[in-house]
Order: sequence, then structure tokens, then C-alpha cells
Amino acid sequence: MKKTFLLTAATLMLATAGNAQAIDTKSGKPMFATKTSEMIKKVDSNALMQGKAVRPRKDAANGVYYTRPTGSLWRGVTQEGMSYYGSMLTIAPGKDLVFNNMSTGAENSVWTYGGEVMTSGIDENYNFNLGYFSGYNYYIYGESRGPLNYSVPELTIGANSYTIGQESEYFTSEYGGSSLLIDSLASLSYANPRTADAYGLGSFDNYYLYGSGTLTYQGTVYTGYGVVQRFPAPMSPLYVEGLHASVLTHSEPLAADATIEALVIEMVNDSTLGDTIAILTATADECTMLSEPTQQGQYGLIGVYNINFTQKELDELGQPTVVPFTIDRPFVLQILGLDNDGVDIGFRGVEPIEEDNALADCGYGRIALELDGNQYSMAYNGIYLDINFDALFDNVTVCDTLYDDEGNAAYTNLNVLRVSADGTEISTEGSTEDTNIGAAVLLTAFDWTDGTTEVDNYTFLDMPDWVSFDKAENLDESSRIESQESQGVTYCFAGGYTMLTFNVEALPDGTTGRAARIYVQGRGVTAPTPIIILQGNATIADGIESVMTPTTHNGKTYNAAGQRVSNNAKGIIIKDGKKYFVK
Repeated sequence: MKKTFLLTAATLMLATAGNAQAIDTKSGKPMFATKTSEMIKKVDSNALMQGKAVRPRKDAANGVYYTRPTGSLWRGVTQEGMSYYGSMLTIAPGKDLVFNNMSTGAENSVWTYGGEVMTSGIDENYNFNLGYFSGYNYYIYGESRGPLNYSVPELTIGANSYTIGQESEYFTSEYGGSSLLIDSLASLSYANPRTADAYGLGSFDNYYLYGSGTLTYQGTVYTGYGVVQRFPAPMSPLYVEGLHASVLTHSEPLAADATIEALVIEMVNDSTLGDTIAILTATADECTMLSEPTQQGQYGLIGVYNINFTQKELDELGQPTVVPFTIDRPFVLQILGLDNDGVDIGFRGVEPIEEDNALADCGYGRIALELDGNQYSMAYNGIYLDINFDALFDNVTVCDTLYDDEGNAAYTNLNVLRVSADGTEISTEGSTEDTNIGAAVLLTAFDWTDGTTEVDNYTFLDMPDWVSFDKAENLDESSRIESQESQGVTYCFAGGYTMLTFNVEALPDGTTGRAARIYVQGRGVTAPTPIIILQGNATIADGIESVMTPTTHNGKTYNAAGQRVSNNAKGIIIKDGKKYFVK
């Protein structure tokens, strides 16, 4: 099995989409029809080197459209071969959502959101920054009601308007239009299955688009051993538990003893690969039939399977267990080993619409070919590898300050907890009776504990043995923290926030103080601001120094809350474990 595909491999030809055969992806909620014959259209063999047909557009044809936030992903096709009627755009919590205006005459743009004309969030290029959404769940009387879908903006210039995803035939139907979603673990794709064209068969001698078998070009027979696709960086670190794809086969994708690999590799530049992020494998046990093979005329028997790729390691009992990984940079996906014995797979391709092509700068899906030990490649013009990521965007923020409804800092130093010497009293550092919470406050994308599995979604790093976690309390609209100021009660925050309480042991005899700096880790993300616990006479400087070896003086600068700041920051700063006041 070849470990990598050289990006500099010679390209044999760049075929057009006309050389690929379409699959009907718009047949309702099931992404694939039960009859394979409904998925295959006759190839136009004369279209190999002809120009691509121009797809009819809606308002984008009039020069009015925008693109989605960079790095956001669509809800894709599930492992069961199903997809949603509506176009569902998955976004990263806590990240600004900038919709880029690509219109002719953009200076005349009118942005609306939820029926309201937007006058803020619009930059000098008439792009629209919607701001960010923070959490997955919404609450009614303390009960979690699951993921909340948000509206997408509408762009209007004169008589023409555009809403992303409106190219779907179901956009204005009873099934809904487009929406923004902070999603739990789901099938995510760079291409919208509701608007992109899908292709199944192509130039291989066995009619596959990408996959196993041979490909004859100008009388020379090449062997296909892989498929390669570049991807841009996701908008936030993407937590991935696996990949899956719906594939075609003339028999079965993988024999009982066959294995193929999927490598996720850092993309340094157009011709250079970096670190390997993950190595995933797929076996026969990870292939599920979606449509059994049936005779399809000249193409022979063709069936549809789902194939799962996961990264695995052996647990303490010697059993394979899935190892998730995180993607936070541009990357290349290389699926290799298609020339192994017992492999009969045809991967599908997608052609995103021009207005929504996040892969436009990444190059088309490339067939990895071999002849006499040399590598070659082939690509179809406008077509990219169709792959889904079993993934999610997470977020966790440790709050140091919270503001009231008027923008005033009602709570400060929330990430710093002062503990008595005997460990019985815990308070917010520097707080008054009215502003003491005595707990750390976090903003998380998901509930601290998964309501189904009862497994915590978040964990701690660098927690010393003299500190233990007590409990997490999710806050909703019915349990807002109040700031008891002289002018009355001011509400500060509600749903999406979590309060963490801790147990701390008494100081050992002869010890006057100690400090800990604890980080909170989510799935693929770690809060940059730590929780600092100060016991006895320990200071903030001790909290910073607590994670440094005595000889470590790295020159990094922190503020009084323990957050990294620039070296020219003003006020109270801590550098190399020492406290300074900079005017």
C-alpha cells in the first residue's frame, strides 16, 4: 500500500463533467433511490474534451449573490444514505459569521435578517458580519430543547434578491429553506447535497468515476490505486470521529480480508505536504449495503454501499477503539490501497454550484494512477471527491468578566477563585458580597454532560490532586445571575453558560499558600483562559508560575486574570512569574 500520493505527479488529462455520469441526488429525503437504475445516466462519450455547459442560475445570474462564512460546512449525507430537504449550514460557535458580498453593484446592497433591514455589521465592501452564536442547546423553563436553527441573511439589490441555498428545488416548499446550525456530531460536507450535482460513473474501464480498476488513456493502461482531494481549513478546529462515503461497486466494496486507508495530511502549499494529521482505515465490517447490486445494462451489476473510515488503536483489552482527531488547517485527503486484492470501489464526485463552491481554490478530485512504478493523475473539470466528515465544531470559553444589560462590567475575576486555608470557603477573587459567585463561569457550545450518554463533553487539564471537580450547573433563562447594584437588580447572563464548583483540600502543615492553573478542554478545543485557584496567601503571580518549572522564564506576558496579553499591554501584568504595573 502506498503511503502518500505525490502532488507533483504528472496529470494525464483534465476531462469535463460531461465524461461523468450523473446520480440523482434530488429524489427526496433519501439521498439515494432504492433502485440503482434511477442513479445512472448514459455517458456522453463525445463530451470528453468539450467545454462545460453553463448551469442556469437564479438571482446570481443577475449578479446578486453572496458566499457563506469561510470554513463553514453543510449537513451532508448520513451513513444511511439520507439527507435533509433543507440546506443546513453548520457553523462554529463563538466565531463571527461573515457573508461575503459578491454582487455587481454591491454599493446598492440591502441586507436583511429575520425580516429586519440591517444597518450594522456591514463593512466597506458591503459584506455582512452577522456576529456569532454561542451554543447548541436552547432552554425553555430549564429543559434543554436541543439544537437551535438560525435564519440565514437575505441580500437584495433592486428587484433581485438572494438567499444562500435557494437553488435547491425544496427551498420554498413545505420542507423549509436554508438555516444556520450549531450541530452535535453529524455528517458534514464541503458541498451542499441539496444544490450540488453528483456523479457516479466515469472514465475507468469498469465505468467508475474514481476508484479501483484500470483506466486506458491513449492506448496505455494505468492502474488506479487512490483518490486525492484538497480541502481548505475549517472555520474552527473540527473534531472528527471518522469519514464516510457512499460508493458504487460491481460486487462488494471490500472482501473479508481487504483494507484501505484514508490519510489526512497537512497542506503546506500547492506542492508540499506537512504533518500527517490522521491515518484512518476501512474494512469489510465497515461497509453497509444501501442498494444491492442489480444489472445496469452495459455497466453490469452496480450496487451502492456506505463505507466508514476511522482512526483506531487497541485498548487495554486488545480491542480496536476509535481515536478522534482534530483538523485546524488546510489539508489533503488521500484514500489509498484501491489496487489491493479484494477491493472493488467507485467513489462518487460532486459539482458544487458556482455561487457556493468552497473547494474552488483546492483543485479537483484527482485519480491516483500508477504505471511501471511511476505516479500519474487524472481529474474531471469541475468535479470534487464526495466525502462526509462525522464531525462537529465545539467551543469553550472561561469567562473572566460578565457584563450587565447596559454593558457595564458587573462581574470581574470570575476565573480566579480564592480558597481559605482549610478549603471550606471559596469565593471569587476581589469580589464583594453582591458580586461573589464562588464558582468558575464558562460558556460552552454544548451541555457539560451529554444528556443521552451521561458522559462529560468537557474535561480538565493540569488539575492538581489537591483540587477535585464538584459539579457543573447549566444556566438557563430561569436561573440568571443577578448583580445587586444600588440602582436595583441587573440581569447579566443566562442560557449557554455553566457554573463549575470545586472541592479543595486543606493546606498541608507548614504550607502557607499554593496555586493551580486549570484548563478546560472540549472536543478539539481548549479554553485559552485558565481557571486559577489560589489558596491561603497565594497570589495571581503564583497562579501563573504554578505551571512553569523553576528555570522557565519564557517572556510571555499575562494580565491579572491570567490571560495572555501583548508585551506592550498596560496596567497590572505578570511576566516571568513577577508582577508589574505598566502605565
